Amino acid sequence: MNRQAKQELRRVLMGRTLIAEDGRLVAMEKGQHRLPMGVTDGAGAACFFGIGRKARRLKAGCSETKARSIAFAVMQDIGRAIYLPQQPQAIACLIRYVLTRPVVLIFDYEDGVPVLSAWAGRGLTGWISRRRALSAFIKRMPKQLTLSEEPLPKEAKEKKKKDKKKKRKNRGEQDGEALPTETGEETVTTEENSK
Repeated sequence: MNRQAKQELRRVLMGRTLIAEDGRLVAMEKGQHRLPMGVTDGAGAACFFGIGRKARRLKAGCSETKARSIAFAVMQDIGRAIYLPQQPQAIACLIRYVLTRPVVLIFDYEDGVPVLSAWAGRGLTGWISRRRALSAFIKRMPKQLTLSEEPLPKEAKEKKKKDKKKKRKNRGEQDGEALPTETGEETVTTEENSK
């Protein structure tokens, strides 16, 4: 997710929203102002500590458009619909809880994989809110969408990169090649030097 999209989510969690013509909430643009309405719940955490994410990978037994319409129907039951200009394809809603922080729940496709993510201000109650929002969506989810145990697309890519790097390093040590150390000097690991 790019920086502008995160800033947009942060503005929503801080209560800086407007109501669009279709009834959905829209994050106010930077520099836009309205009359002060007071500080919303969780605004301090989002402002000072930033926002955190918890995401789950899903499996869709239907087309992408059908999955998006299912996600939209579920989110209408659990929160207020949001339009995110930085992520126009994403289906999102804002959920406010009485004792914990508000959450933005987002359903979108990442690298062709359906992903459900919850964003809230960092901290203990933010962590609880993210878990509650994900479980609320999962409980109402129809059979076309199911949870997947596979890692998220981004995490899977990072793991592959680390594995390749580790294999190259191990291969270099086995072949007796010179490997750079932290000081920048090269150490040669051959049988002649070890005697």
